[in-house]
Amino acid sequence: MDRLLQKLYDYCALDKSQTMRERLFRLMCLVIVFVCLCVVIPTNLFEPDMPVLVNVLDVGFGLFALFCFTETRRGRYHVKVLVTAIGLALSLAWFFDGGMDGSLNFYFFGLVVLPMVFFEGRLRWIFVAAILVDFSGLNLIGYHFPKLVTAFPSRREEVIDVVSGSVAAYTTIVMLIWMVVKHYDNERDRLSQSARELAVSEEKFSKAFRSSPNGIALTEMDTGRFIEVNDCFCRIYGYSVAEVTGRTALELGLWTDAAERDRLLRPLFADGVVRDLELPRQLRDGRTKIVLFNAELVELVLCSRIQWT
Repeated sequence: MDRLLQKLYDYCALDKSQTMRERLFRLMCLVIVFVCLCVVIPTNLFEPDMPVLVNVLDVGFGLFALFCFTETRRGRYHVKVLVTAIGLALSLAWFFDGGMDGSLNFYFFGLVVLPMVFFEGRLRWIFVAAILVDFSGLNLIGYHFPKLVTAFPSRREEVIDVVSGSVAAYTTIVMLIWMVVKHYDNERDRLSQSARELAVSEEKFSKAFRSSPNGIALTEMDTGRFIEVNDCFCRIYGYSVAEVTGRTALELGLWTDAAERDRLLRPLFADGVVRDLELPRQLRDGRTKIVLFNAELVELVLCSRIQWT
């Protein structure tokens, strides 16, 4: 069973670029198609007195869910439309399926879960409130106006309807929970793999940074403060890592003045990169040395940095 569910999940969630809600919506559409056309309709065959309208609604809604699934392959997700349609279909069929004694009451449990999964903020609670008001209103109407409800012709058909409906409804809820948990597990595995790959990448960068025969430094774009420098940089300018980190090139005297830095870095801010500029730089012992200056803007931890060599 779990292998079958995994195949279903893989079929519906092939595109790894989709968000969690997009993948879950595709899965939900197929679950609705399966419940409507493969569970409810066959079960209704054992209830010969079932109103035709109930079966028509069920088939129509199953086909509509299939349409919504095909639309997702074109990048269209009719989530609000589908949730609203479920509520309207249940509300209409409720009067022809025994009302308070029928199985459609169980489906409202699954329906109220959908806004919690697919919506956010105020919209989520608007849909939840609307579903609860709808469910409560239907039962109040059925209690005060019983003639509006089509009763079951026999106890046997009522039992068949309640048992089959409760199984289908709870199966749908279990499937929804399984889809959320399955996606959570997949996301957890993906993040764990990404974290491992990031750690390997950071280790490679750190080794290349430290062992490079060229002097390399990372500085903040706004303040010019050094974030990190390698050993070769320190040997060139005569400073230790501790003496450089947290200070600016102006404080260390590497730039002769701030205007010079702004003039040379202006093309860096415009193009994001500066290549092969020969610049005079002042060393710690006061000597001046011509260096080949390269710089590039990079994003680290959501902050702009300048990498220069």
